[in-house]
Amino acid sequence: MIKIDIRENCIKCGKCVAVCPVSVLSQDPKDKTIFVKRVTNCIECGQCAAVCPTRALQHSSFPATSIIDFTKEECPTIEHTMLLLKKRRSNRTFSSKEIPAQDIAKIVEAAYQAPTAHNSRDLAFTVISSPEKLKELTDFTIETYENAIKKLTNSLLKPFLKLKHPKAYHFLPLMQRLNSAYRRGNDAILRKATSVVLFHTKENDSFSLTNCNLAYQNASLMSETLGISQFYIGFLCKAIQLAPGSLEKRLGIKGHIQAAMALGLPKIKFEKYIDRGTPQYKTL
Repeated sequence: MIKIDIRENCIKCGKCVAVCPVSVLSQDPKDKTIFVKRVTNCIECGQCAAVCPTRALQHSSFPATSIIDFTKEECPTIEHTMLLLKKRRSNRTFSSKEIPAQDIAKIVEAAYQAPTAHNSRDLAFTVISSPEKLKELTDFTIETYENAIKKLTNSLLKPFLKLKHPKAYHFLPLMQRLNSAYRRGNDAILRKATSVVLFHTKENDSFSLTNCNLAYQNASLMSETLGISQFYIGFLCKAIQLAPGSLEKRLGIKGHIQAAMALGLPKIKFEKYIDRGTPQYKTL
């Protein structure tokens, strides 16, 4: 339901019409009156409610208490934002101290604020902090790699697999090294992380992976702000690709894991960042 207070508050500025991505609203070319044209098109993105300067537009999905005013002065400066981006690193040196629960909650909240294709909001998160469950993530990865190694090195399957999955053989030496290190007591998957955030979606459509990775970027920047170390668990994500649905079944997750983040309080802190220079680009 969308209502516009035409008589009292609406100043006919047309901002709501301009920002709506799916043409729900329209404006009379003569008297500039705003009206609802195609409410069935609405994807509940909240653009119209957020841009209305007088709160004349009422949307059933966004009660007045959910629409928060802010000022530019409250936002980080360009310099502060750039510093945060430049100093963010994938720090894999974790202490054994637990991350405060309120900090993890902030990281997940930041992740959920990320944009999603078609405003699907198909984002869900699972936080794993118990040592037993964390070990289960590593065990799953190693077991999946062991199964893949057996297939890739099988003399009967090898000729066929080399033709069908040639890139898998580029990853084979790394899987072998990771498994060998694990047998020696070195977990190169989680690297003693004290918490893991799994990003998952109910559906597994063409935008699901993108949506979760956008959410991951938000989470990584919040982690940096809080002084919490993090890194993308690429080895776990690769194992999930090799054995689709298996980890979800183990953990009781109804959906598809698309990304994973390792978290921990830093054992070593960086006090410098590397200047990567000026990016090269062209304007067309």
